[in-house]
Order: sequence, then structure tokens, then C-alpha cells
Amino acid sequence: MPLYVLDLGLADITEKKTQRKIEYLTEQLFECVEWLEQVTAKKFDEDRFREAFINTTQLGQLWAEICCLNKAIPAPLDQKSMYSFFAFPLLAPHRKETVELYRELRDETKWRVENKIAAVATERCRLFHDGQPPWGFLKIFRYLEKYGAVCAGGIYGFSLGATWDWDKMEPAKTPIEKGAPLDTRDDLIKAYAEWYIKSYIAQNMLFSPLWKAEAYLKTMKDWHIDGLLVHLNRGCEGWAFGQLEMRLGVIKGGYPVLTYEGNMSDNREFDESQTLDRLEAFLQSLGLKKLTD
Repeated sequence: MPLYVLDLGLADITEKKTQRKIEYLTEQLFECVEWLEQVTAKKFDEDRFREAFINTTQLGQLWAEICCLNKAIPAPLDQKSMYSFFAFPLLAPHRKETVELYRELRDETKWRVENKIAAVATERCRLFHDGQPPWGFLKIFRYLEKYGAVCAGGIYGFSLGATWDWDKMEPAKTPIEKGAPLDTRDDLIKAYAEWYIKSYIAQNMLFSPLWKAEAYLKTMKDWHIDGLLVHLNRGCEGWAFGQLEMRLGVIKGGYPVLTYEGNMSDNREFDESQTLDRLEAFLQSLGLKKLTD
């Protein structure tokens, strides 16, 4: 089968390297479009690509806005609920229907903030979670609620699909808001490459544990977080890279951290009893007592 491979050039971003990364990806995208036209015998449809690109950038901004609304006290959303939504920006960001769904979600979350509707009615402790969860044991997040603790998000869920201006800690502007021309094929491909390289923060997370620790310290302060849960996930070596170094950075920043082991892909590699025992001890160390069984 015909195959074309794109090298995205992901690594720790510095201002010096960013422009070269954009140029590198742009060159490949031009080649890829030409290759696709030859292999499929179809012409590149600029109008459809423009629509898909605009939808994708709007969706990334909307998801970042939704994540920012969780700065509110009490948090309007909990991590378990957010896991139900964070995949759509990865799977169908180009669809108009996805943008409409997230605009409705953003508006409803705003309404919850304005009316102080809490994800956890007894909220008295706010936590972040790093990495994918053990998907077969999401009830660990419900266990937190017994102590009045809410998991208000985490860099993993915030970074996938959302577009951020991390210097200002706010949703990034879309290319249209920045005034980028989107009239021709050249405009579209160049704008796409720049948007992708500058907005895809997961690349830093995958390659720099120190940058990740700094990102956590910055977000934990803004989201009023009391502690961090870290899933040492053997099911995703990419995200697990450098987690223990990141942990040390967060601890040095003054936050308590709990690590637990598991595998998001294999339920046999998760010890539920041990994890709940560790969670209980961690929550008690934060001065919390169980409110209900």
C-alpha cells in the first residue's frame, strides 16, 4: 500500500528552534499534498481544508476555555467527567458538529460556574491527576469524593486537543484571530504548520520532565490545587517518561504528590486494594477525614 510518513519534529521547544520546526513541517506538508494528489488522483480541496482547519482551531480554543473554567471554586467539572470529552478534539476536531457540541459544553460549564454548581458538592480539597487513568478502574475518582476531594483535571487532559498560550496561561488565539491569511493553498499549509508546532504542547511533556514540572507548578497555582496524583502507567511509555523527575520538581515546588502503579491497557496490572489504601493514606495526610461510606 502507498505510504507517506510525516516527521513532526517534536522536541523541547525554544524560540530559536521553533521557526525551523515550522519550516520543516511546512516543507513536508507541501510534499505530502502533492503525493496524495498523485496517489489518489484527486485535487486538493482548499475550501474543505479551510473549513476543517478553522473548525479544528476553534475546537482547541473551546476545550482550553472549558479547562480554564475549572479554576472556579467549587469546580464545575471533575476529571472523570472530563475524560468523556477530551477525546473528541483528537478524533473529530474537523467536524462542525464537534465544535457545536463543545460550544454548548463551554456555555453550560459557564452557567455551572455562575450558579456555583459543583462537580463534588462537598468539595474541600482539589487535586490534579497526571497521565492516563487505569481505564478499567475509574471508580478511584469516586473514592476521592468520599473525602470531599475533587480531581479538577491535569496536564494530560488539558494538553490533548486544547490549544494554549502557556506564557499567559490562557486559551491560544486562533489563526483567524491573529490575522493569518487563509486564502490560498500556501497560506493554509503554512498556517497549519505554525499552529500545530506552537499549540501542540504535548511535545514538551513527552520530552522534558523539567518543563512538565514547571507547567504543573504554574497550573496548580492557577487552578487552586492542593496535591498531585501520578499514575505510573506501564501502558504508555511516552507519557510515563520522566514522571519521577517531574514528581521531584513538583515536590520541590511545595506540593504533595502520590504515585501509584498500573497499566491503562491491561487491567491485570492494577492492584485496586493497594491503590485505594495509598489514596486513603494520602488523603488523610492532607488532613481529610472520610465523609461517607
